[in-house]
Amino acid sequence: MVTLQFLLLEDNPLDAEVLQVTLSDGGIDYKLMWVKTRTEFVTALEIQQFDLILADYTLPDCDGISVLEIAHKLCPDVPFIFVSGSLGEELAIETLKSGATDYVLKQRLGRLVPSVQRALRETQERRERQRTEQELQQTHQTLKTLIDSSPLAIALIEPDGTVRLWNPAAVRLFGWSEAEVLGKPIPVQKLNCCNLPAIRSRSPWNEQT
Repeated sequence: MVTLQFLLLEDNPLDAEVLQVTLSDGGIDYKLMWVKTRTEFVTALEIQQFDLILADYTLPDCDGISVLEIAHKLCPDVPFIFVSGSLGEELAIETLKSGATDYVLKQRLGRLVPSVQRALRETQERRERQRTEQELQQTHQTLKTLIDSSPLAIALIEPDGTVRLWNPAAVRLFGWSEAEVLGKPIPVQKLNCCNLPAIRSRSPWNEQT
């Protein structure tokens, strides 16, 4: 299993140590980069990829929201958890609305490991959904290319006669453009290749019987 890479922004050495012990005791296999300032935080994000960001909200040279904005700009897909000693309800809600994954009070570090595990799980699930969607899009594009380039006329027609697909070969064979038939009902019985001259001479909707 690959060791998880965590970034911690915390100016208090004791709090940083307690946090690391909490994660280790919780059975999380991770490697931590600990930074204390905004500048170090930005540099870390620019030179390395992380699986999770942990940050105090109140720091000597910046505030939590500005740190969160930096993280979203440089690594928008990485989960971000605030670990703070003082975070009122209104401020906590503001951080979540601004895009933080979660927040944990330093006085309640028992929530840290479950919060981290949930954030990592949700991120993995989101990435898997995105990958599946990309694969479906690629499959759709491949299928469309094959259908469009096929020398055979290919049409997808609903039971009520509505045309859902009409490839270029169908245009050449029947003489109706895609714009003329797509999304419209067409009498299937009129698609008789033996009567192509008659078919080409009139609109598919002129005679419904």
